[in-house]
Amino acid sequence: MRGGPAGRVALLVDVAALLAEARAQGAELSQHKLRNGIANHRAVVRAVGFAPAGVAVPTGFDAVAADAGFEGGVRFAATAFELLAAASHLVLAPATAANVQLAQALRRAGHQVELAGLAAAGPGDEPVRRLGRDCLFVP
Repeated sequence: MRGGPAGRVALLVDVAALLAEARAQGAELSQHKLRNGIANHRAVVRAVGFAPAGVAVPTGFDAVAADAGFEGGVRFAATAFELLAAASHLVLAPATAANVQLAQALRRAGHQVELAGLAAAGPGDEPVRRLGRDCLFVP
């Protein structure tokens, strides 16, 4: 088995993209329930949120500055590999086109990766676990 004990997950979130999904539904992200919702009530080894300057990372996530462009994408992918070394399962959120490609590549390499998000479906035929309304705050 790769990574840590079974049932333990790591979370990697593109905060700006998840915020955009929430705002498309007329809501904001729940600062206190989002981590547990993405983890789907599993033990979390580590949770990382990539966010641009000035965007707050939800409670329970380690903040990493999200750089635009190639360097930021490489840092995001490298963080995914780092998290998979600590946990047997990785959850990427949301199901952006880039996250779908990353999930597919990691699965081909033998890793357990799932996608979660607020949108009804991800790009293509990729399965996406839809986050519950408890992950949202409606002002």
